[in-house]
Parts: sequence; C-alpha cells; structure tokens
Amino acid sequence: MLSLLRALGSTIALVVLYYLLPLDESSIPVVVLILASGLAGLVLLFAFQVRSIMKSPFPELRAVGALATSIPLFLLLFAATYFIMDRISAGIVIAGIGARVVVEAVRRGQQQRPGDRGYALRNEGSG
Repeated sequence: MLSLLRALGSTIALVVLYYLLPLDESSIPVVVLILASGLAGLVLLFAFQVRSIMKSPFPELRAVGALATSIPLFLLLFAATYFIMDRISAGIVIAGIGARVVVEAVRRGQQQRPGDRGYALRNEGSG
C-alpha cells in the first residue's frame, strides 16, 4: 500500500512540476538545461530503483512501484521535449511528421502495379 501511495504522490508531483516549469517562456539554453536535468534524473531514478528492487524482500511489489514512478517521469520528459522542439522550430516538427505521412502514402501508391485493382480504378477515366 505504501509503495502505491508513493507512486501516486510522485506522479501527482511530476504533473504539477510539468505545468509549473517555464518551458514556453525560457530561452533555449535554459530549456536544454531543464531537459538535460530531467534526463539525468531519470537515469539516476532507474539506477536507484534497480538497486532497491534487488535489495527488497518483495521485489515484485517494489518493481511495480518503480514502474509506476518512472513511467510518468519518462512520459512527461518526452512530452516536454516534444513541446520544446515544436516551440523552437515553430511547427516544423509537426509539419515534418505530416510530410512523412504524405511521402509514405505516395511511395506506397507508386508501388502498385498496373494489374492491381486499385490501379485500374484510379486510372479508369484517364484513358
């Protein structure tokens, strides 16, 4: 019960911290420092959790608590990184993902051979 309460408390604290950090108003070096600190914290948390799991009399319970603590930190760090990348590049990240989808769709369309049913339906009126 204590490990679940600890995981819930850390998740709530991480979400509050995510919304309180000045990610949208800081300069690029400050944001990079915040994200690098978060990544270093994640690595240290993993190391601490592995050590505590190995020494625990109930390693399964400790592992569940460790996952419940580290997964939210990882997800919030990923979300913060993605938010900052989009903010810095002024929409290039999202436009880049959209361009990849379009390029992949065009590439798959070009791979269809003239004998394919889809090819015949698309080119039926162009004859």
